[in-house]
Amino acid sequence: MSNELDILWEKYLKNRDNSKVKEKLLFNYIPLVRLIAGKMMISLPETVSQDDLISNGLIGLINAIDNFDTDKGCKFNTYANIKIKGAILDGLREMDWMPRGIREKSNMLEKGIRNAEKKAQRIPTDIEIAEELNMDIDSYYELVNEVKVVSILSLDYNKNEDDESKTLSFLDKISDNNQKSPDEESEIKELKGILVKAIKQLKENERNVIALYYYENLTLKEIGQVLGLTESRVSQIHTKVIILLRNRIRDYQNSI
Repeated sequence: MSNELDILWEKYLKNRDNSKVKEKLLFNYIPLVRLIAGKMMISLPETVSQDDLISNGLIGLINAIDNFDTDKGCKFNTYANIKIKGAILDGLREMDWMPRGIREKSNMLEKGIRNAEKKAQRIPTDIEIAEELNMDIDSYYELVNEVKVVSILSLDYNKNEDDESKTLSFLDKISDNNQKSPDEESEIKELKGILVKAIKQLKENERNVIALYYYENLTLKEIGQVLGLTESRVSQIHTKVIILLRNRIRDYQNSI
């Protein structure tokens, strides 16, 4: 963070009612909103407007600035990233942008991955998932490519169709600055443990894709260049892993 930003934050944290300082902070972080919106836009159909993503992202940025708490030990960029992406996802859900056919194919793939994992008692290979779906490997990859848009929802949204009250927003839970009850703290700890365990079971290239995408903020194309894979293959790996991890979260969600 630059000295200028440090000074702005110092002024704002002393007086959050200072609208001029808040406006300057917003202006400084608009490029972050554009970056996140642009990255998410890559996986979305042309019917979705990037301007809409940016507008919703700005709402998330304002929310992040309003609620940022330095005492929590989290960097603002990390916190804002979660809030901006969450606001964009909220806007996408309201738009109901995903075609019904894609949603049905996504559900079929989720079920196939879940069943293949139960049979193998480990993270299933692509061939094992294809066999579970009664497909050849090429047809399986075509299916994954078709439903790649579902991976835009990432881990921070896991909708429970049977019980709306159980809809889980994982990143919202871990980024919420409000005081949490012992039960909420325990739930977050368990969820983190579930994801860490699952990620450790992934193949090396699968772990690398997740690490480079979510921790290094590389695009799928850039990840492909680093790992020597095509952008399409990176997208397939990302989609499979996200569905697999969401299945783990959903299993936990339905057990409580």
